[in-house]
Amino acid sequence: MPNPSSQRPGPRPGGWHRLLLCTLGLGLCLCAAGSPSEAGTEERRHLTSDQFGQWERIGGFRISPDGRWFAHVIRRIDERSWVSLTRTDGGGDPLRFEAASGFDFTDDSRWFLVREPLDSDDADNRGTQLTTVDLQTGDITRHARISSYQLARGAGVVLGTVPAERRDADHPGLELLHLESGDRKQLGHVLRSSLSPDGRQAALVLGGSDPEAMQRLAVVDLDTLEVRELEGPAYFASRPQWHPDDDRVAVFRRTTSDAQPSNTELAVYGTTKPAGPLHVLDDRWKTLCPVDACALGKRVSGIGELRWADEGRQLVFGVSAVDPAAASGDEVSELAVWHWRDDPLPPRRQRDGTNALAVAAWAPGPDQLTTLTTLNPHRSVRLLSGERHLLVQDAMPYRPHFRERWRDFYAVDLRDGRQFLAVARQEAVHASAAGHYLLYFRDNHWWTMDLTTQQRARLTEGLDARFNDYTRVSGREQDQPFGHGQWGEDDRWVLLYGRHDVFRVSPDGREAERLTDGRDAGIRFRHHRLGWHADPPRDDTPLYFSTVNERDKSQGYLRVQPDGSSRWLIQRPGRLRFLHQAQAANAYIMMAESATESPNFYFTEDDFSTLRRITDTNPQQANFHWADDELIHYQSRSGHPLQGRLLYPADYRPDRRYPMVVIIYEERSENLHSYNPPNLGGLFNQRVLSSEGYFVLEPDIAYELNRPGLSAMESLIPAVEAALATEMIDPDAVALVGHSWGGYQTAFAITQTDLFRAAIAAAPVTNLVSQYNAVYRRTGQPNANIFETGQGRLTRLFWETPEPYLANSPVFHAHRASSPLLIVFGTDDQAVDFSQGVELYNVMRRAERPVVMLAYEDERHSFRERSNREDATRRKLQWLDHHLRNQPSQQWMLGSVPTRVTPLRSAALGQQDATRH
Repeated sequence: MPNPSSQRPGPRPGGWHRLLLCTLGLGLCLCAAGSPSEAGTEERRHLTSDQFGQWERIGGFRISPDGRWFAHVIRRIDERSWVSLTRTDGGGDPLRFEAASGFDFTDDSRWFLVREPLDSDDADNRGTQLTTVDLQTGDITRHARISSYQLARGAGVVLGTVPAERRDADHPGLELLHLESGDRKQLGHVLRSSLSPDGRQAALVLGGSDPEAMQRLAVVDLDTLEVRELEGPAYFASRPQWHPDDDRVAVFRRTTSDAQPSNTELAVYGTTKPAGPLHVLDDRWKTLCPVDACALGKRVSGIGELRWADEGRQLVFGVSAVDPAAASGDEVSELAVWHWRDDPLPPRRQRDGTNALAVAAWAPGPDQLTTLTTLNPHRSVRLLSGERHLLVQDAMPYRPHFRERWRDFYAVDLRDGRQFLAVARQEAVHASAAGHYLLYFRDNHWWTMDLTTQQRARLTEGLDARFNDYTRVSGREQDQPFGHGQWGEDDRWVLLYGRHDVFRVSPDGREAERLTDGRDAGIRFRHHRLGWHADPPRDDTPLYFSTVNERDKSQGYLRVQPDGSSRWLIQRPGRLRFLHQAQAANAYIMMAESATESPNFYFTEDDFSTLRRITDTNPQQANFHWADDELIHYQSRSGHPLQGRLLYPADYRPDRRYPMVVIIYEERSENLHSYNPPNLGGLFNQRVLSSEGYFVLEPDIAYELNRPGLSAMESLIPAVEAALATEMIDPDAVALVGHSWGGYQTAFAITQTDLFRAAIAAAPVTNLVSQYNAVYRRTGQPNANIFETGQGRLTRLFWETPEPYLANSPVFHAHRASSPLLIVFGTDDQAVDFSQGVELYNVMRRAERPVVMLAYEDERHSFRERSNREDATRRKLQWLDHHLRNQPSQQWMLGSVPTRVTPLRSAALGQQDATRH
């Protein structure tokens, strides 16, 4: 293996100063100009914590349908934010809307809409207002009455909510604003609303602030703003649901003011002239109820409240049981009974709170009511794409779940209620885009089930690739797949992934072709959609693929034409994301970043011959020392070739050796080229560590079954040795840090080696036996399956074969720990029990090994309070400075301090910043 030092790049202290565009044989590549150390390095300053707040990140974004405008959110570390609107041709100055949100373009690209803070001195009249920009004239109008809005794209009409205090009333109202004409219409209290599929009508439930007041159902023609009443007075219990043909709505209504569920019925109303009631499902729905009391129209997961399905022929809805105690108002007992056959456990049952009993379909035309399926805590349902079939998941035959969560999957035809077993003993089943097929992975192959013929096909038989993800080590009975991409139009084909390449396969498996050729070059291709909600691709349109070179982490985009020809659009050493095409133009945007290049969007309208930068984040970076990163290569003790990301200290000089912090968690080399803005609110922020003068190593780990800790050591130690071989790092000043599973690896590593001068374990698993027997409080599920088939990689039961649990648990070896350990925990951690930290603390304390634990009251796995996140970061830096830089210890490290200590503020860290360099 080549000596890492022989591959070391030149000086790395700064960022790119400008971007050039160069055309290569493979496509467009963004290039750096000059060496980072050549221009103005002597003018750069050390970045201190009081300057972190000015760093920016791009949030949501959108390109106008005509491709001429681009809007995006900027969020700063100090929590300031704004929306920026700019021309993609580079003309004019961007418009900036402070603390704004909720922006959009109309379909004709004439108007831009955004929510801004209301400029008001009235403490009772705060909130947001709608602002509109006429993109043809540049006129900006602020609509102070409207606090939030919904855009009817087809008609160019805004449905704006008017709060009560802005209309001198005791309840909010609705204002309809026609953007083109400026016409307005004010309506009273709108309880619920929904837009028709074509966006040219809105159905409204109108009422008053009194829940017992009579209500009206109306429809608005958004072209004319004409309101037509469909029925009233009455009582409506759901949002109106539009028929696909835009000519009728369905809604649950009550026959009396009494809100008892038994008084509910389902009605369909015509919305065209003459408008009014068409069909009613009265109390016949009660025949679906097998218990004393049921409710109609309760939301069912996977379906919703009420859905038109089967091309608008039927309405699908749920029937739920009414809890007798809740209905009667009786006090509910706090007693929970835990039975050994329970699945799910009581915490999961309390979280789900499900009481759905049945799913039914009603065809209003023939007035036909059909029970589609029954439900229980072990049976769930979802309406498939195409809305012709339900997919029912039944876990009952396999409960209780200890390892894989097997289920049987049944398909139900909505037209006749016919049900058949589609796939047995499977964890996951996917549906095709048009709903004609089920897709699932079994025995290392992809399979389909034709929902019409019930024929199965093995799609990947004979293809020259492996589709099971053999790179991930787990205790699962079967490997999971590398994944799949989109289905083609009308389900004519599906894209399936090997490790590197993408195959297009017909759903019957008779036709298959490899679309990419990445295996020999080590390039990973994945299908890329050009929009968040892109339609299934047609046979006559090109396909786009994102790429990652596994050998150097360079990224790119490739376009494959229908005739099979392909072209690299861009390929570069950096990260590329969010390639989007404008809805109605041959215009594209894309985000690019690297360790030294702040993430920015670029625009092209000439088929990627050139790229124009249209955002400008973090220009202040040029004033500070800022380091680049590189990829190091090494082998595990068992011979696995591995990689790691090495980020340089911000003020790196070749004549010095620097301390190094190793961040561990499974595979970390994919972070190469990540920008990492400095932020005290993170867990272990790489840029903060770099700015404080540390190398930061993020290595990949190769695991073995039943040796999660021991096998990690066989990757971790060679990674550190490879970094030390560069001779840039002080071997006596290396620390190991990690969070959650990385915290576990950190706590275990210091019991196995004296390589690390200090360590920090945040929320670590420390006793594999006790954590195995705990409940994962986020989900209410036991931890057993995480250990046996997931991250724990322990395939044997601890009472049958205790050795792997004992050999890989930090608490059973903590008496040998030689590195001072800082444990950081939230006392209300929902993923790793706080007791895990207490166990390790007690063992190390009893063994008289140096350990300090910071316990943050009521915090969870990731801290919610910003002040606590920043305090933890400051103490972590103090810990590293003391042990790696010989800085004086802080009072909280010495013991005999009050149980409650004062949080560290920015000034405290700033004083240390001044002495650190």
